[in-house]
Amino acid sequence: MYEDIAFKDAFESIPNRCSDKVLALYMSLKGFHKNLSKTTVESIRSAFKKIDGDTYHGKWHFNEAKQRWEGNPADSADIYDVLSSIKHKAIAEGGDRTHSMAMMKDYMDQAF
Repeated sequence: MYEDIAFKDAFESIPNRCSDKVLALYMSLKGFHKNLSKTTVESIRSAFKKIDGDTYHGKWHFNEAKQRWEGNPADSADIYDVLSSIKHKAIAEGGDRTHSMAMMKDYMDQAF
């Protein structure tokens, strides 16, 4: 994939066959290697999803009849796999809670 000439142009104005893979690699870099939060990685995906307004929408797929890639690269299976992995990482590390917890007595003592 790295030798593919389309790889270097993955984020140019028109998405190509490598766009979803490069975005997945970028999100993985930020979420796993740079240790950014799940919500930050989700924001990266959201930003790419909204590139060029609604020009690129729908599931990312190869249209056999037209012999071209269509849809939005941010809506590919690879992207959803990365998001799922980042979510599992956040849960395993105890972060990104979605519910409130009771305040511990030590914190209450410090507050009052």
